[in-house]
Amino acid sequence: NVMGTVEEKEKILTEYFIYYKSLKQISIEYNIDLRLLKTWRKKYQADGINGLVFKTGKHDSSIRGRYSRNTSEVDKIKYELLQK
Repeated sequence: NVMGTVEEKEKILTEYFIYYKSLKQISIEYNIDLRLLKTWRKKYQADGINGLVFKTGKHDSSIRGRYSRNTSEVDKIKYELLQK
């Protein structure tokens, strides 16, 4: 998958939040479009790891196309740690 797994995206964003690499530097290093990285960052800041889930395709549930905006406690703690 060109988009990467949720775990891969989180690992890449860790380099931005924890190791203070620039998004441009990460973009070059991983050959990822800078706009895509900015989108990942924005979604991660808003929704934690749940924001990095690729949300397209067919859905079987009756709430088709709707996603939970709730973040887990673990995601909230991870986000708080990343902010420090």
